[in-house]
Amino acid sequence: MRQIGVLGGTFNPVHTAHLIISEEARQQLRLDRILFMPSANPPHKSGDIIDAQTRLDLVKLAVKDNEYFEASNIEIKNSQYSKSYTVDTLQKLKALYPDNKIFLLIGMDNLIELHTWKEPEKLLELAEIIVLNRPGYSVGSSNNFEKKVKSITVPNIEISSTDIRKRIKEKKSIKYLVPIEVEKYIMEKRLYEQ
Repeated sequence: MRQIGVLGGTFNPVHTAHLIISEEARQQLRLDRILFMPSANPPHKSGDIIDAQTRLDLVKLAVKDNEYFEASNIEIKNSQYSKSYTVDTLQKLKALYPDNKIFLLIGMDNLIELHTWKEPEKLLELAEIIVLNRPGYSVGSSNNFEKKVKSITVPNIEISSTDIRKRIKEKKSIKYLVPIEVEKYIMEKRLYEQ
């Protein structure tokens, strides 16, 4: 049985911290593969989100040098006109990989809001949920899911997509915050400048 990690997110844009924490999770959990899954239409996000295909292209550039990482278009190709829900994606993954164990990698910020996700209890049936620590977040004892998930410690790297977008608008460098090929693509296409 292979073990597959799933790291979903807006990836607006993907950055170095995503890669570092994923590699750490892969090693700790002995995962055979990690699928980086940009959400097509994230239900909990709004604002200056660039189109899903461009975010997927950025993820492909970011993960191409790691043989254990793969950019997945499952949410994008299946959610063109509706919101992307993790429970639906996990059901599709279970159908695609019936003999594999799925690990859903989420940040502490996601755990705090997990009760607001579509069918949160079903998520626990479809995958083992692994919570990654995140700078500035901790869980109080009122969270019902805290006892139902496993937590692992990954490096606390204070890089955020929000800050990267802000830096681009302010014409500041994003060097080393994103992989070099991602930086080149963003600059060539003039992404996030508006």
